[in-house]
Amino acid sequence: MRIKLRSLWTLVLLCFCCFLTACARETISEQITESTAAQEETAESAEIPATTEPTDYVPEMSGKIDFRYIYRGFTGVQLDNREETEKFRNFGVQMIATEDEWHAFMDTYCPGIPYNEPWNFQEDYLLASVTASEDPAFAVADAVTGLTWENGSFIREYEKDPDHYVYALNTGEYTHFYVEVIAISKESRGTTPERTQTQPTDGNFETLYRGFTLVSLEDRDTFDKFMQFGTQIIGTAEDFAAFLDFYCPGNPCDMPLDFSEECVIATIMLGAKPGYAMTHKSLGIDPETGYLNIEVDQLDPVYALNSGEYGHYFVELIKVNRSELPDNTDSWTYHS
Repeated sequence: MRIKLRSLWTLVLLCFCCFLTACARETISEQITESTAAQEETAESAEIPATTEPTDYVPEMSGKIDFRYIYRGFTGVQLDNREETEKFRNFGVQMIATEDEWHAFMDTYCPGIPYNEPWNFQEDYLLASVTASEDPAFAVADAVTGLTWENGSFIREYEKDPDHYVYALNTGEYTHFYVEVIAISKESRGTTPERTQTQPTDGNFETLYRGFTLVSLEDRDTFDKFMQFGTQIIGTAEDFAAFLDFYCPGNPCDMPLDFSEECVIATIMLGAKPGYAMTHKSLGIDPETGYLNIEVDQLDPVYALNSGEYGHYFVELIKVNRSELPDNTDSWTYHS
């Protein structure tokens, strides 16, 4: 009899323990669910989007619009990076209306760029465009000369003067995209200020080519040749052909020259900042010193962004009459 009672009490105790265990599991499960829900709610409220797409914004404007340049430049993208190339190709023209949108755009399409002038999103908004190379060999930077608002979209008028184009030469591994950002006042009306061209100090010359050449940082021999070039005179057709093949291969410019009466002055410059190179402008040969005067392009400069794998050199070629040269040019004459 005692054995049966003990067995009965044992069975009762076991059932009671199972009941307590089930209750504890249910309580713990409820606590975990509530905790997880609270964490998800907190994370959702604190979440910051990784990227911000520019606003699909329709301004209240009509007719011709005032604008000013914020940035013009080239960004190189690896051809085998399909996701990145498609992102650049699909951007087109979009409005940027907030600081978050601006920083997201800059970080993706033109990281580390210098700003041409400040703006205020309470008074201005930005119009950004990313243009792919139409030719596989090069990209082109042209200048906007007019902006109008017609039928719900911006119409940009370009200078379309090949003498003022700036090029970025592509390679077998990289292609360039032309990135352009302009600021538009929300109260904008009237005409855009006229662009003026810098005049030479003396003598006559003609600009043949202005463009950027991309050079791999791993190719130290080539990189050093670009860095050490400086400004040199090219006086023969053979030397000029060798120069073009090495320093600006694939450039599209037609450069008719009569080397019996003319010559080329070539200038190659690396950017003063490690993050980018920028355009400069020749002013002509100084009659007193006999040296070529060069200044930073103050009017809407064009930039080319560097990376940890490559750098850009700015190459400018001008044509001058031999009569414009000083007497002794042997020390700065190029020989291939």
